[in-house]
This record gives sequence, C-alpha cells and structure tokens, in this order.
Amino acid sequence: QAHARLEESLELQLPLGAPGYITTLRYLGELALHEGNLTAARAYYDQVCAMSRKAGQMMTWQYLWSLARLGYIALREGDIVQAKEMFNQSIQQFQKANNLIGVVYEVEGLASLYVNQNQPERASRLFAWSDAMRDKIGDQRPPVEQSSIEKDLAVIHSKIDDIEFARLSAEGRGMTTEQAIVLALKESQ
Repeated sequence: QAHARLEESLELQLPLGAPGYITTLRYLGELALHEGNLTAARAYYDQVCAMSRKAGQMMTWQYLWSLARLGYIALREGDIVQAKEMFNQSIQQFQKANNLIGVVYEVEGLASLYVNQNQPERASRLFAWSDAMRDKIGDQRPPVEQSSIEKDLAVIHSKIDDIEFARLSAEGRGMTTEQAIVLALKESQ
C-alpha cells in the first residue's frame, strides 16, 4: 500500500514540478531497498542523485542519503570496489555537511564490507565505534539495520574469540571520529 501511495504522489507532483518529488523518489528507494528490490532501489536513488546534481543541490539530505544507500546496494550486489568508492565519497560529503550520523552509517557500511573481506578485527573496531557514537548522539540503529549488523557480528564471533572481541571493541569505542574514518578508509590492514 505504501508503494502505491508513493507512486500516486509522484504522478501528482511531476506535472506541478513540486519540490517533494525528489523526497518521494528517495522514499520509494527506501521502500524498495527494505523489500530487497535492489534494482528498483538503485534506479530511484540514481534518479535522486542525478536530479540533485542537475539542480546543484549535492549537499541536500536527499542527495547525501541516496548516495549513502547506493554504497549499501553495491555491497549487497557484491561490487566491493563500487561499494568502497561510494562509502568513501559519502563519508567525505557527510563530513562537509557536519552530519555525524551519516558518517556513522557509512562507517557501518564499511565495517560490513570488511566482514565480507575477512577482516573481522577491523570490522569489530568500526562497529564498536559506531555503537559508541550512536549512544553519544542518541540515534539508535533502526531494527532493520540492527538485524543486518547482528548477522555481521555473528560472522565476527565465529572468527575471533570473546576476549579478543572485547579488546577490539574497547579499542573501537575509544577511537575519535577521525581515527575511525582513517581506519574505515585505509586501503589494507
């Protein structure tokens, strides 16, 4: 029902040139992503990014979060190179916009990428830093995102013991934002 209402909203907004059109496209992207329809989600987010670039509005929330989601889509599709490129670009844009939760979200994406690349130590530190930042700013992870991270943590726990995980988590929680970004974007470890 949400999908049908959002599509109807798009049809009503398009002829009017309403500013909510880009927002509705992003919501459709969110819905498609949560439904697991990566092709549709990518199409919506690509359209938001293209329209934002054309309008010179590349620092708007619609653009920034669409760019961020494109990194997650690339990761889910197994395109590690594109995912890392998108996460890197998004982190830089969120830093420029002084949006800490956006940085946290992208660092979480890179942590998931490192789980997939068999780097559980690095991922452990990054997830711990992200948890600490979310606690600090009072922005708890939505359940759908938490479920994904729980799967990553299960993989991590299958590769490192509890003592090592606790040590790595303490290191991660103690990192500054700059240290976390350097660790997240570093080419190899």
